[in-house]
Amino acid sequence: MGKRGWIAIGIAAILIVAAVVTAIVLILRKNYTPVDQIDLNEYSLVGVEFERDYYLNEPNPSGTLVFRNEAGTEKRAQLSEAEVTGLSTDEVGSFVMTATVQGQSIRAQYRVIYKDVLFEQKAPLCISIGDAFELDTMYADCIDYEGKVAARVTLREIFSGQLSLGEVTETVQTTQVAYHGKAISLDYSVGYLGYGNLYRGKDSVTDGDKTYTLEKLELFLESETRADVSGTEAMGHGYLTVVVNGTDLEQSYEQRTFNWSYDEEADKLYFDLNDGSACEYDLSAHVLRLETDVLFTSKPLQFGLEYVPADEDAA
Repeated sequence: MGKRGWIAIGIAAILIVAAVVTAIVLILRKNYTPVDQIDLNEYSLVGVEFERDYYLNEPNPSGTLVFRNEAGTEKRAQLSEAEVTGLSTDEVGSFVMTATVQGQSIRAQYRVIYKDVLFEQKAPLCISIGDAFELDTMYADCIDYEGKVAARVTLREIFSGQLSLGEVTETVQTTQVAYHGKAISLDYSVGYLGYGNLYRGKDSVTDGDKTYTLEKLELFLESETRADVSGTEAMGHGYLTVVVNGTDLEQSYEQRTFNWSYDEEADKLYFDLNDGSACEYDLSAHVLRLETDVLFTSKPLQFGLEYVPADEDAA
């Protein structure tokens, strides 16, 4: 064996010794007692302690066995010395495991979480009044113990019940929640159709031999208050692009004003485009309905709306 081989063996031996010493030091720091040195006729297994929640896909999850006698004296041992069932970090959630030591068993609840949750916000999010369907189309990356993206969750799952969506806001709101141990904040405002956010149709609509696809919808409302049912003073402008059989058919209302009104009972917005055409937006169902004279079809077209993130639109 050459000199390099002996050096490698020496380094490996040093690392092994260091690992053993480190383990002994940790045991002494936590006042661990080997199970075979605990009189189980005197001490009973009363609990399992966890220093923290486990991370998804974390190997060799550790814990502490707690033993106590009638006098209240406690001794602790490593969880690895027990026979453990039901302990896994393969999925997130709350679970129950069972630890058994020489016939004594105890059940304990533990939790598996993501190691990190990544969500970057470049600008305040404009969301629609009501149930804010934009939250269903934006995601945060959830990271496991190995640093890999294990899941993508919607902002609705993270901020559910934490946002004030019942009325239009005049200023940007900020909310912060704890999600899997991480503080995640969101800057947002509430308005009709997101005040200029882009939307597209979720599905195509067929009328005869033509297929219509809503490629882009951008509506700006100048007023931050609801109009009366018969009110026409609130003005706005918008832009609409519909693809027919793969060809762009643009009805451009960009920088053109239109009257709009809100029907509270129907929960709809109505847009009068000042040229005899009109459309309505169902706030609850997030469906845009275009009248027949907008695109010269035999029947009104209805498109479910999907939010288009700014970076995707730029791409």
